[in-house]
Amino acid sequence: MGQDSTPEKHHLHRRWSKLRRVVWLAWKAWHGWRGQDWIAVRRGGLRWRLNRRHDAIDRALLYQGGWEAAQLNRLGGFIAAVRADMFLDVGAYFGLYALTMQNAFPHLACHAFEPHAAARAKLETHCRLNRCGRKIRVHALALGAHSGSAILAAREEGQMAHFGIQARENLAPHRVERVAVKPLDSVLAVRGRTIAVKIDVEGYELEVLRGMTQLLRHNRVLVQMEVWNWAERRAVIEGFGLRFWEHIGQDYYLANFAPTL
Repeated sequence: MGQDSTPEKHHLHRRWSKLRRVVWLAWKAWHGWRGQDWIAVRRGGLRWRLNRRHDAIDRALLYQGGWEAAQLNRLGGFIAAVRADMFLDVGAYFGLYALTMQNAFPHLACHAFEPHAAARAKLETHCRLNRCGRKIRVHALALGAHSGSAILAAREEGQMAHFGIQARENLAPHRVERVAVKPLDSVLAVRGRTIAVKIDVEGYELEVLRGMTQLLRHNRVLVQMEVWNWAERRAVIEGFGLRFWEHIGQDYYLANFAPTL
């Protein structure tokens, strides 16, 4: 009896898998017919609620299977190599980096910083979908050199949304909101840790670094940071004790220690 049950179970499993596939395709078609802008999918072992019309990153995940795959893989490799025990996602948006790293390295203490209300709501939705709300601490603030508030301006280029602190001439904001700003040192007071930090703040990265000098002084810190004008900012960035390793496009990898990779 036990021998006969195995093929039967496999047959039932295949039938159930086909039925689930048919239901999912029908559900997807129904939402398309209704003109819905979002769809729930699984990518990279994680559940995402993606906008299939208006957001380029969402569309890349939905139709191409990923976004910034090279950067995610490189950062993950660095985290493994240096045995980081904490990950900070500064400018987390909807949580691609925070959830990917926490999923790959469950031991990491994760903090995600996202001041934009709509993006943060999406980030929190993704944390709930993946049952990691207790593993990733979401901070509703921007990081900077001083405590206070600032104007967060949003602009769109094609189907890509960008959020930046303060309206600049090249920002051409469509929407603005006032957000809280704090130095990272006032949020996290840790010592002796090995910390990986992703910084993507649309040109505000120097202010973020100015607010984390104590973190850099008392911990081993690896940074992936988007820098628009590296040649102009390199000397200032290295003045924080960060040594350049390499870059992928505008994403630069630096550390305040000499890792063995």
